[in-house]
Amino acid sequence: MDKRNITPLAGALFVVVVIVTFGAVWGDTPPGDASGPEVISYYQDNGTTGMVAAVMLALSAVPLLVFASAVRERLQATLREGSVLPGVAFGAGIVGAAGFTAAASAHFAVADYADELQPAAAQAVNTIDADLFLAFSTGIVTLVLALSVAALRSTVLPRWAGWAGIVLFVLAFSPAGAVGVPLCVLWILMASILLYRSGPGSANAVVQVNHAAAEPALVQ
Repeated sequence: MDKRNITPLAGALFVVVVIVTFGAVWGDTPPGDASGPEVISYYQDNGTTGMVAAVMLALSAVPLLVFASAVRERLQATLREGSVLPGVAFGAGIVGAAGFTAAASAHFAVADYADELQPAAAQAVNTIDADLFLAFSTGIVTLVLALSVAALRSTVLPRWAGWAGIVLFVLAFSPAGAVGVPLCVLWILMASILLYRSGPGSANAVVQVNHAAAEPALVQ
């Protein structure tokens, strides 16, 4: 009977929820420089859809936290004792989840109350809503970086995946960040599946090898 841990697949669930939210539900919302009357007019027609999208985005934080916990557990079993990467990965997941929740809250507020706000207030809330991507993208790309570095230091993921993740991390903070961040999300989908397929066995094997290498040779 296969007793493989399915928690790494929470990363895949997180990606699916995010893709459905932004691709099918979020819609073409007003840009950050839209006027107050434009914001109010849009959400008078699309307020319910906006609130549904906000709730879905908030829910994506749950599988992200589960995935970050699974990554921390796998890295603790794989890397040598004292490595900061498990903690960095888990902390990045928390930052990302908090960012998604904050972005969802701002979007819910403007979708729910836009028709009751003064134009200047609606414009201000919409501007904040438009730029809250920094709140969650920082956590996402840092999680990718931590897991990528771990891939280069162990067998938790293939080395090519580690190098790809580092390239995407740099890309995310470049002028091409609008492409880099979504690619980091897709990288998490790939990593989630690879972690599930590899199972904990390879991690345990690495720990045993590291312990054996640390012991002094008894036979010369």
